[in-house]
Amino acid sequence: MYKLLSAFCFLVLTALSLNASAALIQYDWKTEGDNGIILDDVSGLEWLDLDQSGRHSYNEMEDLLASGGALEGFRFATVGEFEGLLQNNGINPSLCLGFRCAEQLRLIDQLIRIMGAEYAVDSVVSYMHAFILSEDQSEYARGIMLRAVHVDSFVNIDLDRAWSWTAKNHSLLVRATPVPAPGTLGLLFISLVSLAVLRRRQTS
Repeated sequence: MYKLLSAFCFLVLTALSLNASAALIQYDWKTEGDNGIILDDVSGLEWLDLDQSGRHSYNEMEDLLASGGALEGFRFATVGEFEGLLQNNGINPSLCLGFRCAEQLRLIDQLIRIMGAEYAVDSVVSYMHAFILSEDQSEYARGIMLRAVHVDSFVNIDLDRAWSWTAKNHSLLVRATPVPAPGTLGLLFISLVSLAVLRRRQTS
């Protein structure tokens, strides 16, 4: 019985680990079929589709994010959160050396497509750019650019892009999910019960 319970706990914990692997889950925000929300199930952050955020200046977006604004509940993403989004989805520019870039290019193209803003130049270059949290009040607002160049097998992630506070652009917006995914909660409950039963048998 002890071996069976140990094996069961191992399987449950393995399932939890697999469930925590990176995945971007799209679902509707305002209207059916808009796929306006992208959930990173590793960080638990909900990202607003870039097309849903529209093209506004940084100053205009701050008004939309304020209490009573059209985007209340969201906020500008931080650079660290964007880096986490990349990492959670297997994107690591340091792996892009010479022509060994095919998988990184595929992952970046996929992320750009899912995030909702894609720019293509003869299917050779794809990129997205957007405002991100600007904590200082310098001359320019902070932004990011994510780019994949297929001909040269080249990727570039510019986390210090700068635009005028009044320039029109997309914005990277996030909000925290209120509760973990139901599947994760269920697996966690089963594993805790199994461990409790195992401990009780050990002490009896």
